[in-house]
Amino acid sequence: MDLVTVASIKQLAPINQTTDDGLLGVIVAAVNVWIPNWLNRSLDSIQRSDLLDGNGSRVLMTPEFPITAVASLAVDGTVIPAASSLILPGYRFHNRVLMLNDYRFTRGIGNVEVTYTAGYSTPPADLAFAATELALLAFRDRERVGLTSKSVAGEVIGLFNGEMPARVKSILQPYKNVVPL
Repeated sequence: MDLVTVASIKQLAPINQTTDDGLLGVIVAAVNVWIPNWLNRSLDSIQRSDLLDGNGSRVLMTPEFPITAVASLAVDGTVIPAASSLILPGYRFHNRVLMLNDYRFTRGIGNVEVTYTAGYSTPPADLAFAATELALLAFRDRERVGLTSKSVAGEVIGLFNGEMPARVKSILQPYKNVVPL
């Protein structure tokens, strides 16, 4: 999934010429790999089959999110049906959480088998904006990589030289996978 494109950078900047499209393409490719790596997760909507460790409760978190569909769920080999309402027996899901009514994720190692679809078919708008802003920053900072300040007309100007701006980090943080797997 492309979080950022050359077109989105050019629209935000705005950049009207095509002379830098090659460089922008390199930056786009790097940001589209870097962000999922920093988030420690895939963002693409994919079907997964995972063996998870039961925890003895009625709630279990999945490694990937948001869950958009569950094809099957079994605990200790017992198939758990989908709950047809909030109070009837079976499983429900929300974001990255599987919830059971009248069942438990019994304690065990790899005793919960789940096949589910998780991720995004299109990038959320805030993620796309953060990726575009990060790519634009990389483009604009290309001539001052490693510099922390610059003297202009007798004044010293401080330059950003961090991993990413605080605003971008605050947008990305809720999407970061921090659950130990």
